Amino acid sequence: MKPVDEPELVNAIKLAQQKIENKGSRARFAKDRLILSNQQGMIFTHAANIIRVEADSNYSTFYFNDQQRQVISRNVGYYEELLVPHNFFRIHQKHLVNLSHVKKFIKGDIDLVEMCDDSRVEVSRRRKGEFLQAMKANEEQAS
Repeated sequence: MKPVDEPELVNAIKLAQQKIENKGSRARFAKDRLILSNQQGMIFTHAANIIRVEADSNYSTFYFNDQQRQVISRNVGYYEELLVPHNFFRIHQKHLVNLSHVKKFIKGDIDLVEMCDDSRVEVSRRRKGEFLQAMKANEEQAS
């Protein structure tokens, strides 16, 4: 048996893992555009066009600013990692919202946010404070 060059083996394993992860990836960013794969093909969109993402078990429903919806077979946690750097916030276990599309915050027994498409989304009690801070920071950046 030939001797194995350990650093070369480690690099080969890392490269193989990256290829596997990239091949299995159902979404990624390419030049600031999110690529979403569904059964019909691929959707190319800018993060700014997404109003919110709603979780439903292992599926995510994307709501776009052109009134379209797309169901993608990936959980919302996967998209959270991709979208948080693009001004998104996880306000609830089921909801990831684009802070730029939040119209208003509604206090009540159940706190809600109203989005630019007039949809209302529940804000979890646990994430309310952090969400309000994120909204303030978002407003300060916009000014």
